[in-house]
Amino acid sequence: STRIFDGVQEYVHNNFKWPNINLANLYEDSKIIILQIDDFNRNLHDIYNIT
Repeated sequence: STRIFDGVQEYVHNNFKWPNINLANLYEDSKIIILQIDDFNRNLHDIYNIT
């Protein structure tokens, strides 16, 4: 969904400081980024004990 894509783009921009990133052109990299976001989300769950 576009909302998820925008969220990934925002995450990447905020955390990796890549200007004007276009994930459509970075498909292989984006798979890694999505895995990192998954880890990030898991860490948030651990830190805040979110279920």
